[in-house]
Amino acid sequence: MRGKAGGEESEKIFFAGAAVAALVLLVFSLYSLLSAPGEKNEDSDEGLPRIRIVQIKNLSCSECNDLGALIVSLTRSPSRVENEVVEHNSSKGAGLVAKYGITKLPSMVVTGDVGGVVSLISAWNTLGTREADGALVLRNPPPPFFDLSQGRIVGLIELIQLIDSSCVQCSYVLSKRDFEANGVVMGKAREVEFNSREGIELVVKYNVTKVPVFLLSPDISLYPKILPYLRGIGSFEGDGWFVQRRVNPVYRDLREGRLRGLFSMLYVYDKRCAECPGPGSAEDFLKNNFGMKPAGVELIEADEERGMETVSAFNLSLLPAFVLSGDLEPYEIFWNALPFVGFEGNGSVVLTNYSAVFARTTGSVYLFDAEKNESTRLK
Repeated sequence: MRGKAGGEESEKIFFAGAAVAALVLLVFSLYSLLSAPGEKNEDSDEGLPRIRIVQIKNLSCSECNDLGALIVSLTRSPSRVENEVVEHNSSKGAGLVAKYGITKLPSMVVTGDVGGVVSLISAWNTLGTREADGALVLRNPPPPFFDLSQGRIVGLIELIQLIDSSCVQCSYVLSKRDFEANGVVMGKAREVEFNSREGIELVVKYNVTKVPVFLLSPDISLYPKILPYLRGIGSFEGDGWFVQRRVNPVYRDLREGRLRGLFSMLYVYDKRCAECPGPGSAEDFLKNNFGMKPAGVELIEADEERGMETVSAFNLSLLPAFVLSGDLEPYEIFWNALPFVGFEGNGSVVLTNYSAVFARTTGSVYLFDAEKNESTRLK
């Protein structure tokens, strides 16, 4: 939760499309297949197939999925629907659990003229089974659900944020709210200092080399839509826990015992160009494209000694100049794009692609031509 400025935007990109796959299947497949416009006449349902739904629930499990989206889809299908909810340990509920070997709650048994709703049979392939007596049994409820064989709720995800609270510049680490906003049902979430007793145990157990990172409990595997992203930034350990490995700078390298990704920006300008842009555009460019934020920005006039040295060292003809210095190595995406945004020299990087830097700047943009001693319009 510390140091949000570093990499919050880039860290959140994956969530644009992340959702719970099971829930998507339940809602999308059934809704699209069963609720086509005009199929159901609300005034007369004569001749429509009659189906009966018995929901089997552990009513003491307040965290469990309530199957609301699935029930809505079913009741919108072209059929006459009767719906009943029973407790799993009631006489009727226990009988259905035993009869169909149900292991996950909530479940449901759909009987009646199920064959009269062809799209229902097709959609059920991803949801459960069709039994010998013709009944449809839900066996794949979306998480969280109660596992009868384990006697516990499955699918409530625990989040551990392994942090260094002393590092105010460190990158953003995904939070409980980030996961919840994208369909993952969260349980406990807590911060653990990397150098606390528990933190050290986690670092050793999972060979953590950078902080901040997040860890997710094994049931995260029940949310398949998020798995491709997770596999790209970390690893699933032998005990099922997920550990983030790739971290946006700034971070603490535990092997080297230092912060990585700290850099500063030198802004060299000519005071004769009052209309020339300030350093803000370059800062926005770095943040929006590479998740980078300089630890400090220094403004220097081109006619000062250091300004003249900088202009000469990099053979600069246009001002303002943006010179980045420091630990830039961890910014992989930036280095891959460097040929298109600037050049490296004397241990620093100079941003020279002004069209890219000022692409989002509204209105006219002027630069100062140091050779001609005049302002020139970029756009």
